[in-house]
Amino acid sequence: MLIDLYELGYADPVATISSDDVDSLYALPLESGDRDTVYVEEVYVEEVHGGAMSWLMVSLLGSLAWRRRFMNKK
Repeated sequence: MLIDLYELGYADPVATISSDDVDSLYALPLESGDRDTVYVEEVYVEEVHGGAMSWLMVSLLGSLAWRRRFMNKK
């Protein structure tokens, strides 16, 4: 890590400090780990089931089909 201090009106740095000068700057984390937001990837599984017909609906459709069959024969 290298820190340069500039002053208004001067083109060059006024003061410089680096990890070569101070050991505490070596491997210094740039972000705080306790402030990071933890992202948990959630997987959504949508189960799609085919429609089920009740026995009442099956018998109604069967009777309509049977009726059409015999009504068309006349």
